[in-house]
Amino acid sequence: IYFGFYSFSELLSLTRTLLHILDIVQNPMMPSFLERLNKLPDGGNTVMRTIHGVGEMMTQMVLSRGSGLPISQPDSQAVHNLGKQVTSSDEDVTVMDTKLKIIEILQFILSVRLDYRISYLLSIYKKEYEVANGSVASLDTPISLGFDPDKDEIVAHADTMFAGSSKDNQPVELDEENGRTFLRVLIHLIMHDYPPLVSGALHLLFKHFSQRAEVLQAFKQVQLLVSNQDVENYKQIKADLDRLRLTVEKSELWVEKTSSYGSEEMGENHAKGSDEQINEDPGPLTPAQDGNKIPQIDKKKSNNYKIVKEILTRLNKLCLQNKKERSQQQRLLKNMGAHTVVLDLLQIPFEKTDEKMNEIMTVAHTFLQNFCAGNPQNQILLHKHFNLFLHPGLLEAETMRHIFMNNYHLCNEISDRVVQHFVHCIETHGRHVHYLKFLQTIVKADSKYVKKCQDKVMTELINAGEDVLVF
Repeated sequence: IYFGFYSFSELLSLTRTLLHILDIVQNPMMPSFLERLNKLPDGGNTVMRTIHGVGEMMTQMVLSRGSGLPISQPDSQAVHNLGKQVTSSDEDVTVMDTKLKIIEILQFILSVRLDYRISYLLSIYKKEYEVANGSVASLDTPISLGFDPDKDEIVAHADTMFAGSSKDNQPVELDEENGRTFLRVLIHLIMHDYPPLVSGALHLLFKHFSQRAEVLQAFKQVQLLVSNQDVENYKQIKADLDRLRLTVEKSELWVEKTSSYGSEEMGENHAKGSDEQINEDPGPLTPAQDGNKIPQIDKKKSNNYKIVKEILTRLNKLCLQNKKERSQQQRLLKNMGAHTVVLDLLQIPFEKTDEKMNEIMTVAHTFLQNFCAGNPQNQILLHKHFNLFLHPGLLEAETMRHIFMNNYHLCNEISDRVVQHFVHCIETHGRHVHYLKFLQTIVKADSKYVKKCQDKVMTELINAGEDVLVF
């Protein structure tokens, strides 16, 4: 199952078999499962027959213990009965674990169904585009800006993913009773006195009743690569992020622990020393033996500074295009998690006198500023990590300004702690323009004044005293 040997239709057929195993209610009006299995062209798959046999055995085990009244037996059989009870308890745990495995398989099948639905929606959109343009869409024929798909037609086709239709015969139902068997099985499993099984059944139940929301949420994460340039950008970003991620994780191997960059001779000595240090841990640094390169950090410390800076510069250039291209690249970078890698980079400890590392931090902050420029979704993502920027540094102040810039929602919900921090920075670290620009940014967003922010800023400025007011 997990290795992809089943097609989607076979997985759904397997789902019905698993539900039949767990279902305690058998409809006498319906033909038995084995009768329907024998009517198949090949007489039924051997795997299906085996699974059904296990299901019948489990059902008999449970029902035989739960049916009938206890019968009095001679005292001579007390020890024998005690042994039976111990065996029965072990069998109960085995049955519950088996049901839990079936629940895990059903969860996997639902994930496959989600992938199918996303692919189905994309195929609908592609067909609409081909009909509108009279040609087959490909990477060499970018989507026309004037393309206006028939939304009603797309919605009508999309509904068949959830309800199915006799016309399209979409195989989306998990059972043959429009989901009633699935719900009946889950409700029955919830009543078991076995917490892992109850938790898994509840998870499936919530998933079942949020199918549309799940598809919409997953579809928001889909990134369409509609041109060859987009494909090349994706490949380059993926390679850069893989290498940057590894370099950040192994930062203790290349970030200088001293501040001696004074002379070229000293630099060479540090490079030689670093070679010896890194060679002590050859595991993650050795390329794959089959010739395929894997991400690795350079054996020379000074080279890693250059590599990280070049990667950040390339990522930064993607956000410096025209508005339409910039928005698309910002979304691609967001979906690939570029911001999380850069945020991890900002948390690397280093000597403040390390000029090379200071240059890297400058480029990293510049990337984050361009990453969220004019993009409310990316601003919200970075806002979740605003604690990383609550430092007196000027780079942090500028990045915070870009996070809140022209975002009325974030400015309106700003905490007193953030305002207090920047007023305190003016008071204790000098009257830098960057601090004042941040306060100026949060009091006006989207050409509207934010009264709540105005009140907070004025209150903090007055409380700070004249040393802050006289800028």
